[in-house]
Amino acid sequence: MHPYIDGYGEDFYFHVDINYINSKKSDPDNYNLSLKPSVAIAATKLRQIKGNSPSEGNLNLFKLESIYPSHLDVVGEIVVKCNKYSSWYSGPLLKVFGAALSTNKSEFYQFYFGNYINEGEFHRRPLSKLTKDVVKQVLPSFIKPKV
Repeated sequence: MHPYIDGYGEDFYFHVDINYINSKKSDPDNYNLSLKPSVAIAATKLRQIKGNSPSEGNLNLFKLESIYPSHLDVVGEIVVKCNKYSSWYSGPLLKVFGAALSTNKSEFYQFYFGNYINEGEFHRRPLSKLTKDVVKQVLPSFIKPKV
């Protein structure tokens, strides 16, 4: 299972533990990052992603659990942007940018967070899923689950 071809969808997600050790909120030392399975993941997909041995599963084969923590600086920037883009500020900001730039929510997301919001476009830019999962955790009002 290739992470860009098959994707993780909602089966696995990035989770950030925030421990403000340093006063600068974007400091990578303030964050721990892990990949977690969703509650509803099927056993076969869990094995494809996590594996049962060091030689199987995406997380092991691609060494993802050791690679992604090297992007904690990006996580810090996303968290800072989420904090600045609070729920009371989001509506007016989106309206201003939407009117001025003739843009929609996904285009605004790409402009503001520097990545794609739609899973079908994740292959177009590195760390798209990481960005979306962090935004979803820190600013859930921006990314609402499909009903």
